[in-house]
Amino acid sequence: MEDPTLVSLVITPPEGRAGAKTTVAVSLTLTIQDLKTLVCSQIKVRPNNAVLCYNGGYLELDATLEDYDIPNGATLVYHVRLCGPLPVDTDWSLAGFTKLQKVGRKRGI
Repeated sequence: MEDPTLVSLVITPPEGRAGAKTTVAVSLTLTIQDLKTLVCSQIKVRPNNAVLCYNGGYLELDATLEDYDIPNGATLVYHVRLCGPLPVDTDWSLAGFTKLQKVGRKRGI
C-alpha cells in the first residue's frame, strides 16, 4: 500500500534553459526550505542562489508541500540567480527573482 504522505516530484530548470533535471521522493510535510536544500545538493547549486517555483510562482521557504497542495508527480521549476551586482531598487528578499509571483497556499498560513 502506498504512503499517501509521500510524493514524487520532478525538479527542472525553466523551459529553454540549461540545467540538471532530477526527481525526488519526499514527504508532504517537508518544508520548501528543506526541499530546496535537497534539490540544490543534487543539482550542485548554492541554496541561496536558487528559488523553487510551482505554477508560475515562487514557493515560500517556511511553507510545506502540503500547504500548497502539490500533488504526486508535479513538476517544480528552479530558477538560479547569477552572482553579480543588483540594481539599487531590488527587492532584497527575492534578489534576482523580482519577476516571479508568490503562489497562493491552500491554507491561510
